[in-house]
Amino acid sequence: MYLEQLPNELLFELFEYFHLVDLFRAFYRLNQRFNRLLFDYNQQYHLDLRSISKHDTEIVCKDYLPLVNQRIISIHLSDDVETPISSEIFFNSTFTFDQYVRLQSLSLYHICSLSRTYEILSQCQHMSRLRQLSFIKCNFWQDDKDFQYFINTIWTLPKLTHCTLDYTIPGHRLLTQISSVSLSIECISMKDIHCNFRALSHLFEHTPKLRRLETTIFCGCLDEQIQTTNPSSIVALNIVQKSSLNSMINLFHTMTNLRCLTLETNYIYLNGLEWKKILTEHLPTIKKFRLRMFFELSSLRSREEQVDILINSFRIPFWIRKYQCFVQCDWTTSKTQKHAVLYTLPYSFQHFLFDNLCQSKSTCPNNRIHRSYDQVTRSQYLEYENSLISNGLTPCSIQCTNIQHLEVRLPFNDKIFYSLVPTLAQLTSLDVILNNNYAYYQLQAILDRAPRLYSLTFRCLQNLPSALFRLKSASIRRLDFITTSTLRCGHFKKFECDALGECVLGQSCHVLLVKVQNRANILHLIQIMPNLRSMIVQCEDENPQTDELLKWLRANSPSTYSIERDRDDLSKMETLANELLLDLFEYFNGIDLLRAFLGLNSRFDSLLSVHFYKYRFDLRSISKHDFDFLCHHYLPSLIHRITSLKLSNDDETPSLPDFFLSYGFTLNKFTRLQSLSLYSIQSFNQLNQILFQCHQLPYLTHLYLIDGYNDDEKKDIPFLFNNIWNLSKLQHLFINYNTSGKTWLKQMTGKSLSIRYLSMENIACSLEDITHLVRQTPNLQYLNATIHANDNDERVFVIPSSIVSLKLAFEGSVQIMLKVFQMVPNLQRLSLKTMDINLNGSKWRKILMSYLTQLRIFQLRMYFEFSQTRTVDEQISKLRHTFRHPFWTEKHR
Repeated sequence: MYLEQLPNELLFELFEYFHLVDLFRAFYRLNQRFNRLLFDYNQQYHLDLRSISKHDTEIVCKDYLPLVNQRIISIHLSDDVETPISSEIFFNSTFTFDQYVRLQSLSLYHICSLSRTYEILSQCQHMSRLRQLSFIKCNFWQDDKDFQYFINTIWTLPKLTHCTLDYTIPGHRLLTQISSVSLSIECISMKDIHCNFRALSHLFEHTPKLRRLETTIFCGCLDEQIQTTNPSSIVALNIVQKSSLNSMINLFHTMTNLRCLTLETNYIYLNGLEWKKILTEHLPTIKKFRLRMFFELSSLRSREEQVDILINSFRIPFWIRKYQCFVQCDWTTSKTQKHAVLYTLPYSFQHFLFDNLCQSKSTCPNNRIHRSYDQVTRSQYLEYENSLISNGLTPCSIQCTNIQHLEVRLPFNDKIFYSLVPTLAQLTSLDVILNNNYAYYQLQAILDRAPRLYSLTFRCLQNLPSALFRLKSASIRRLDFITTSTLRCGHFKKFECDALGECVLGQSCHVLLVKVQNRANILHLIQIMPNLRSMIVQCEDENPQTDELLKWLRANSPSTYSIERDRDDLSKMETLANELLLDLFEYFNGIDLLRAFLGLNSRFDSLLSVHFYKYRFDLRSISKHDFDFLCHHYLPSLIHRITSLKLSNDDETPSLPDFFLSYGFTLNKFTRLQSLSLYSIQSFNQLNQILFQCHQLPYLTHLYLIDGYNDDEKKDIPFLFNNIWNLSKLQHLFINYNTSGKTWLKQMTGKSLSIRYLSMENIACSLEDITHLVRQTPNLQYLNATIHANDNDERVFVIPSSIVSLKLAFEGSVQIMLKVFQMVPNLQRLSLKTMDINLNGSKWRKILMSYLTQLRIFQLRMYFEFSQTRTVDEQISKLRHTFRHPFWTEKHR
């Protein structure tokens, strides 16, 4: 044979392209030479048990692994729908992980057994060469103890350098459990783990050699800080940023050695000059910058005009010469949407979305754009039914030539689609949305162009026409009629199962996900589909509360079949740990939460009725029917578990507070209530009745009064506010009444030692009013107020306060403003809006240095009129020059 004539070196290279089971089937015991090559000490093997049959898995584990276990350098082990018991077969073999002495990389997919995971981690401790460890979609934990053991065992692996954690979980739940310091881990990928700065700070402290990080950052605070004593060693950062601009900049401050940044932002809008400033001032060591910025366009200007302004801000040498990158902006022409995205070219992200309502502009020459999308491996192509737009489309200058996963809506415009995706040679997975029965010829054309296509998923079908069963492909081995689909045709009937099993796709299918009308159809499909090795099925005549169907299948199937309930049968959420579900529940409005999950199964009933203590009920915009249903069925048993309540008396829910109280739900029964929001309550008696009951709430810390002022009852406001100031546990108070605080604030006699945060920006106050307010609230740290100064304020004697953060809208003289600053000697953050005060940078600098020596953050908006003696441009130039002092550009940036 010709292979015999090849030298050993070429045969070794050839062996690398074979799957282990195919390699041994082809060459083992063929002759002595091939046996020597297969067992050569320097020969290295990669064991991949994904997407192979149960029979082949058993052969590998039983016959081949004992021969080569000491030559395996990587293992991929999966318990997904294609190989649901792969790990069980593997661990039932005679070998444990610690016998794979040369193992360098271990990747685990969909391992949902807690005991199995503990066993694996325990054995990993003895693998001296293990460098890479990946856990992909392994939802096995139930509580924080599992998090703690899992993450600390990984962090104690002595040689581990690369770690991948692909879960959708809150980062603070996992990363803050780390107690061991790893001196070996250099690269961490956890793109679906949402981290706040507390979690990241903990990660940096316990991973001092970390150089590369991929994650998603989500911060609830507007100005969160990284708390770490270790300077960041990270040189490459790939993040999805879902927090404020200030938080993002604070993160960049810690990245003193960062060389490469790949960044995706949501609802942060910055132009090219602003991004340049961030890079030059906060990331001076950056060498490579890749950006994708999602934002919404304004309704005040034409969309194209806004895009032109944005794009032109990137036409400067800083971007084109220094970073050698162009930018492109894609925006929607939809009348109901305003979304847009700007990204750098070459495009550095794996996913790309194209639809026929999109327009684009770029700084890149057209003849170079098509080469900029080689990184795209996943794409969505959507055409909406709009003939005027579709007929006017021209071939796309964007070309994605490496697509591996494609989601497409049919029918589509052939000319446009194939200009975007000129080749499907790399396509392995296809999801199709079929809007009618006349698009199957286009689907067949895609199949003909995709020689490596493995999986075909139908996301939407109107029915099951005969054209579906005439589709042909030589490569498809997986058919999915379940995953994320909306099959309006319902469950497969007997004749449809026959058609599926007898068609070309059915005959070559290895993995099938399908809904059937009758349990007998399950066994029928197995009989008529000769290559089927794994089947996920939903049966219409099953009772999901029992295992009767499983028992019936086991009784009527060969003993070699493995029959288990699919972990995703009821919902993807069923795979989440109880602790994660309880965290998720906190984001639901109470009535929506109960409707969605109560009564679904015994597990959710137990979580909602016994374990969950943080219900939030927002009763704004609720219908009378829903309100009655809530009060009759839910509130009586949950009243002691409610932590947040919002009541409104506006036009949508008139008299709601009266109805609420008429059911006997007085506020003193909400024993765990922490936050109360009252909207549009105009009646003093009604509001005072509610506030009086608040004195009996031991946990109430947040109170919001919004749009509730009534001119006729202005005389009663001091009494009302005395009532509030006497709430012993109140810490946060937000008052949004469009009124004046003059005269009545000075009549307040109540004193609060608990209030720390006070916002009353729409209440116009004098300095005398604010001075009295501060005196009655001695522990106040944050104040949001509006001051309209008067003549009496010049005679006011101010007293120092404990305020460290102040947001102030001020109208008055400079002298009175300085008195305000004398009141806040410990101020660290100031957001100031002034009217009719015109001070240049030098004067502001002198004021801050003289009166606010502790200030760290200063934000100013100054409204004034220009002088008539000089030109406007001249005055602006002179004013801007006074702010170029290092005090502004370096200290306060």
